[in-house]
Amino acid sequence: MLIMGNYENFEKIKTEKLKNQQREYEAQQQHRAHVQEFIDRFRYNANRASSVQSKIKMLEKLPELKSVEKEVEVVLKFPDAENLSPPIMQLNEVTFGYSADKPIFSSVNLGATLDSRICIVSTFQR
Repeated sequence: MLIMGNYENFEKIKTEKLKNQQREYEAQQQHRAHVQEFIDRFRYNANRASSVQSKIKMLEKLPELKSVEKEVEVVLKFPDAENLSPPIMQLNEVTFGYSADKPIFSSVNLGATLDSRICIVSTFQR
């Protein structure tokens, strides 16, 4: 699912989608209950046998929608780190590419200390 815009827009669209999914699920459950009530009431009535059979087949073919599951809120706690000695990251003779025959860079040496700021930039591709 691709949503254009910022995170607030994503949250709004996601909330609406989940509400609609829940409404569809509840409507389907009411419909199923109504049809099942009809089947239970007229199951042994000879005059309504064909109608009951068609309702049973319809219920069997009706796709089963799933109820919306409530998302669990996750709380992450990071303990204070002990003193780290520099470098905290060291890369030696690194080669990177999306395919082996076309490396984007090769033989790169890179190190990072606690004061380093790192930014990874890429083009956004769909």
